[in-house]
Amino acid sequence: MYDLKRAAAELCLEPADLQEIYEDFFFEADGLLAAGKTQLAKGDFENLRRTLHALKGMAVNLRMERLGLLARQAGEALRQDHTLLEGLLGEIPREIDKLRAQINNFYSG
Repeated sequence: MYDLKRAAAELCLEPADLQEIYEDFFFEADGLLAAGKTQLAKGDFENLRRTLHALKGMAVNLRMERLGLLARQAGEALRQDHTLLEGLLGEIPREIDKLRAQINNFYSG
């Protein structure tokens, strides 16, 4: 489970200060997911690697450790084992949806 208060403290911010940042993150993440699907369908693995790297960086910056790990593992699977790639790419949007729900719940509660 994502600890928004801990993430805010590590970033030296108040949780309220992160709300707009999270909105921007989810907007960008949705765009990266869409681009990643297109890149995968085209077999454009180099750009898919870049997309996963960008997603990983954004996630790590916001202390979204599981999402960062999934993106890193998917990037590694691109270089090593494509059989793992499909499962990892399916797990990433589910993790984003979980994070979105947890964060929305935090701010609405």
